[in-house]
Amino acid sequence: MPKGKIQELYPEKYELKQKLEKDWQNFPNRDTYLIHDEKRKFFQDINQLTKFPRRSLFKFRERGRIRQFRKKLRKFIEEINIYNQKFVEKRLKIYSSFLDGKDDGLKYPLDDEQRLAVIKDDKHNLVIAGAGSGKTSVISSRIAYLIRRKDKVDKERILALAFTKVAADEMKERLKKNYGIEIDISTFHALGRSIIEEELGHKPKLTFDGNEKKIYEFIEKLFTDVLKEEKYQKILIEYLAYHSEQEVEEESFEDKEEYFNYMRNKKYSTLNDISVKSISERDIGNFLFFDSRLTLIVIQQSYAQAVEAP
Repeated sequence: MPKGKIQELYPEKYELKQKLEKDWQNFPNRDTYLIHDEKRKFFQDINQLTKFPRRSLFKFRERGRIRQFRKKLRKFIEEINIYNQKFVEKRLKIYSSFLDGKDDGLKYPLDDEQRLAVIKDDKHNLVIAGAGSGKTSVISSRIAYLIRRKDKVDKERILALAFTKVAADEMKERLKKNYGIEIDISTFHALGRSIIEEELGHKPKLTFDGNEKKIYEFIEKLFTDVLKEEKYQKILIEYLAYHSEQEVEEESFEDKEEYFNYMRNKKYSTLNDISVKSISERDIGNFLFFDSRLTLIVIQQSYAQAVEAP
């Protein structure tokens, strides 16, 4: 396809295409991850390039040139789509010794999913993980990776937060022990306090300031005040009567024998302090307790003493 033809027919599209190609040719030189926002911008510009006036579809020669023009754009899109995959593969190879733990003499290497969580470098990275899946290892490795990689990030620009002080201290200790890195890790509350302090020029006056006794007294006062209203009294009574304790499922135990032993020894009490053997009996007892016209009958429930062999 002679470049001059499209250039003559649609000079603004040809100019935009030239600019996009130049930007894309320069992007790999940055040796960085293609973040979502930049990728979307490329695709938005390409989408504009693919649109032509309807009249062009009825001109044979012009239609052929447009078809060739769009074909090149599709190739351009394919290159953009596979860029991050190639980038991640390259980084995994370059930093394999670090991810294996060999650089720092660590006992356990990161698994494949953990490595991706460390290497992927979008503007927002969501990692969903359960208990014991190595979240602390991933986050500490991620911080070390950011600080050590070729296009390193100054540790002063890294903000790491934890929900509790214990978790924050554990993260700091892990980073220092495994990677020899000392970095400030705080809780969300500590971060908020530091921002206020920086803005005000002095430490903010807090209601509790770490005094647990004041915290409990404050909660007790709130609780007492709210219970002066009949609406909240009813809510509390309903909670205590029917929702304060729920049955433990059999699947929570290793075997049936352990489950039946638990159930045999489990005690429940109604609001008028009558001992029963199950949540169902407790709920019935509380219902009868609320209705003074009915008489409470306690039905004893027994559990099998023997457990069938599997």
